[in-house]
Amino acid sequence: MSNLFEKIKKGTIMIWNVKDQKELPKIREMTRLLGLKDFTYYKTDGHHSDYIRLILKMREARSSYASQEEWQYWPKTETSHFLFTAQELETNSFFQLRYLTSCLGAYFVGDADLVELRDLNRDYSQMRSIADRISRWPSVITDNQDHLKKEGIADTAIQNFDTPGLLKLIDSYGHEGIRNAVSKLDAWHDRHYWKSKASNWAPTEPEEQEITT
Repeated sequence: MSNLFEKIKKGTIMIWNVKDQKELPKIREMTRLLGLKDFTYYKTDGHHSDYIRLILKMREARSSYASQEEWQYWPKTETSHFLFTAQELETNSFFQLRYLTSCLGAYFVGDADLVELRDLNRDYSQMRSIADRISRWPSVITDNQDHLKKEGIADTAIQNFDTPGLLKLIDSYGHEGIRNAVSKLDAWHDRHYWKSKASNWAPTEPEEQEITT
């Protein structure tokens, strides 16, 4: 992992997804909206991609747990760039309205914070892997029963297996560990995710696009 914090010990990582870098906010616009003047854009698939992957894994873990969606180990959220600055930022309604579909939010973090997040992601991944593996047992048994029936093979233990009893037995398998892991990810997110504040920004004339890195 290329060290983003070699010179800046703690900073804001703001994640973006745009089709063209010209869609990224320009310096004067960021100054008006967020009071931000000194920052750099990076591509999320570049040297610092591991940082972005850690954050996306955390976000998707929290989202999949809340919505009961299928969890995947590798992040599937599409991103293009991220902004990095030493300044701690606060968002506001004007910024959110203008960049609702392209800005995924910002986190004020240091290297130690992301090391902690890596460990928390690992704990969640382990618990989900354990629980998901066991949750597939009933479908495996059903597949085996269907296969034997199709092939005309007799096996009383498989054919008469108590699948409803198994479902009851494994109903909460791993759930406590997953809840604990998610609560720690929630706490990490709440500590580092940017906060909202009122804004007195007013739109002005368009400006030229700055060069991004």
